[in-house]
Amino acid sequence: MSDSGGEPAGRQKYRRVYDILRERLERGDYPVGSALPTEDELCLEHGASRYTLREAVRLLERQGFVQKRRRAGTRVLAHEPNNIFRHASGTRSELLDFVNGTTIDFAPARLIQTDGRLARLLGCDEMRSWHLLEGIRIDAADRRPIGVVQVYVDADRAALQGEVDVGHQA
Repeated sequence: MSDSGGEPAGRQKYRRVYDILRERLERGDYPVGSALPTEDELCLEHGASRYTLREAVRLLERQGFVQKRRRAGTRVLAHEPNNIFRHASGTRSELLDFVNGTTIDFAPARLIQTDGRLARLLGCDEMRSWHLLEGIRIDAADRRPIGVVQVYVDADRAALQGEVDVGHQA
């Protein structure tokens, strides 16, 4: 089944929900750091299925507006799209999965404080302390650079002591 635009009705529905939520995010209706309404609330408001809503939220997450966490809801990260790749890791093993098959040659960690833009990117208050690890991600097989990596570790949650080796297999 399709609508008058020639696209499947389901596709149009998730795009409409996405457009509405994106507009609200860009207007600042949902403050950075706050949670979006629950899936149930948004499904009811938009007359949408969970699948449709999840597709809309997936697009918002891909663009850096929100971060969805299982059993923790969807948190607002920004009021504008982010054109960088973001990989959020909650555990050391998740971080190691990200670097599987690669190494990262890190420079020494630095303690920094967030300004407005970085605070929005990280979804935290301004002037919050973070450990910044910067390095070059390298393919383990041919030792060619893949990209530049910036890792932010919340200083209130984790202290970095001595050498930090998350880029090499043990």
